Amino acid sequence: MRWLSAVIAIVIILLLLFIFGLDIHIIMMIVLGICALLVLFLMLFFIWAFVRLMRTEKTVAQFARIERKTWDGADFDRVFYYVDGDEYMNAFPAEVAFRENIYVPDREVEVRINRKKGYVFDRNASTCCILGFAIALCIIVAGAGIAAAVLLG
Repeated sequence: MRWLSAVIAIVIILLLLFIFGLDIHIIMMIVLGICALLVLFLMLFFIWAFVRLMRTEKTVAQFARIERKTWDGADFDRVFYYVDGDEYMNAFPAEVAFRENIYVPDREVEVRINRKKGYVFDRNASTCCILGFAIALCIIVAGAGIAAAVLLG
C-alpha cells in the first residue's frame, strides 16, 4: 500500500502545480520523467536479476512447499525446493496463475541454484529474468535511438 500513497502524493502535487499556473507542457514533461525513471528502475532490476541468474548452476530439485512471507511490509507467497536434502527459497515469488500445474508436490524439476546465497531460480523465475533482461535491452536501445533523434534534430 506504500505505492498507493506515493501515487496519491504525486497526483496531488501535480494538481497543485496545475492550480498554481504551471504550464501543462511542463507538467506533462514531469509525468514523462517520472515514467522514464520507473522504467529505468525496472530495467535495472531485471539486469540485476539476470546477473544473479548467470551466477547459478543447473541442478535437479524437488518442490517442497509454498509459504507466505512478509518482505518490506508486503506479503508474498514464496516457493521452497529441496536440493540434496537442503531447502532453498525461490528467488521470485510464487506464480499466482496455474499454481496447481506448476508446483506439483514430489515432482522433480530443473532449477538454477546459488548454494552460497541460498536461493534457486525455478523455470518461471528464470523465464522472467531472461525476458525482463531482453525487454530492458530493447528499451535501452529504443531510448538511445529516441535520444539521438531528439539531440540530432
